Amino acid sequence: MEIEIKDLEARQRKTLRKGTGISKAGRNPLRLTALRSYFVDLVRVRRHTCRVEGIIRVAGLLTYRLQAQKKYNHSSPINIGFSIENLSSKELWILKWYTPLEGIKNNIFEVMCDGVEIPYEGRMVKRGAPERDDYLRLGARSTEHVEVDLSNAYNCPAAKQCRVKFKGRIHDVVSDAQQVPRAMADHSPADIDGNTVAFELT
Repeated sequence: MEIEIKDLEARQRKTLRKGTGISKAGRNPLRLTALRSYFVDLVRVRRHTCRVEGIIRVAGLLTYRLQAQKKYNHSSPINIGFSIENLSSKELWILKWYTPLEGIKNNIFEVMCDGVEIPYEGRMVKRGAPERDDYLRLGARSTEHVEVDLSNAYNCPAAKQCRVKFKGRIHDVVSDAQQVPRAMADHSPADIDGNTVAFELT
């Protein structure tokens, strides 16, 4: 991507040099248009570069896995296992907000039963500034496992197949313990990959 930026800069400078002579008013409309285009394109590319590199650099270090039974009954909890794994050689600090690591306190799952989306009916928690206890310390190449009861937040009907997927957003990932907790403006969110589980509900 840095090569792309340098190539763009070179092309735009060449365009600027092709402008005609300075007018009596000291301004060349063609040259000003080219200059404006140069800065707009350069900002657009740099923003795209930072966003893509940030997500790839963080998201590639974490993965999650859901576990479920093959069949549940309405009279019993629908316990879903959630494991998050640190694939890197360094410890990471993960903000637990909006993940099963803090329970179900927001619409964090995609739930479909026989092709129908099940709406979220649980709590909607308002957030202030995070504290240190809001972060999970996940050691190098280690895994954290929790279980949540899906029926506390999603009213699933009897169905031949219910499919559940975590939405996959971690709202802050930190590699330096001294930076924990971080202000919300400094958060580095990451979309992580994982699996989908399916079960029958009677």
